[in-house]
Amino acid sequence: MTVTYSVPNYLVHYRRGGSWVHEPMNQFFSPSVRTLLVLLRGAWLQDDLALYYDSYSLGYSDVVLCLQHDTFVLNAWASDINLQRVRLLPDGNGQLIKYLNCAVTDSAGVLRAYPSEWEVFSNAIKYMGKTFCR
Repeated sequence: MTVTYSVPNYLVHYRRGGSWVHEPMNQFFSPSVRTLLVLLRGAWLQDDLALYYDSYSLGYSDVVLCLQHDTFVLNAWASDINLQRVRLLPDGNGQLIKYLNCAVTDSAGVLRAYPSEWEVFSNAIKYMGKTFCR
């Protein structure tokens, strides 16, 4: 069974190079570029996994890590662990993880993403499977 969603049409707000960027999600993901979207539980929780995706493109033109944090936390985390090649997608209010039905509540009652891989191409988001996280 393949789970596929269309790319949602809402604004993504993040900081790049000290400036705010506000762009529609369907522009954040170019429809002509095959992108690997990786949902992770949280910054500083899965550094080894983030560094793995930063090192290997796995055959995709673009790799995006999505975490339920704001842009300031994601940028500090990326700087701290020296992420170079992946793009970061802040999902502070969990809008995307809820849309993809990947929102889970941990034992402390915190909403987090179910760690998973998705392929984004031609305005569609297709579930590829669970990440190999520990």
